[in-house]
Amino acid sequence: MIGRIIFWVLSALITSGAITYIVFVIRFYFGWKRYQPIVNHHKKRVSVVVVARNEEANLKRLMTCLLSQDYPTELYEIVFGDDDSEDNSAAIIAKYIAAGHNVKYIKSEGRDQVVSPKKLALSKAIEAAEGEIILTTDADCIVPFSWISRW
Repeated sequence: MIGRIIFWVLSALITSGAITYIVFVIRFYFGWKRYQPIVNHHKKRVSVVVVARNEEANLKRLMTCLLSQDYPTELYEIVFGDDDSEDNSAAIIAKYIAAGHNVKYIKSEGRDQVVSPKKLALSKAIEAAEGEIILTTDADCIVPFSWISRW
């Protein structure tokens, strides 16, 4: 008697689970058929913020990566926040500015007067950014060709 009750209870649970699964599969199928992705062709202006200190060895490689992005060049800017570098970082960035690239140079001084000098340089660079979207990277990174367009 108890075995028969357990059998029918388990059968009912398995049947209700199977029916629930079938209902969800059908709902997913018809929902997927009606799905239309939202396509927005309006691209936003992007600011790429780089904060660095004494990264002369890495700047040329990073700038090459950032300037060869597949995003329209008129829609993104590079804001370089210099955390009081003691090498030729400023001269390297000045060459890119002189070449007509959309690059801004922000010098952050007084690093010995604050608790976190990198945060100070980052906040100054973000204040100078004009984009709707702000992306940040370090000077020793290599970003892929479609890094900006993915965002």
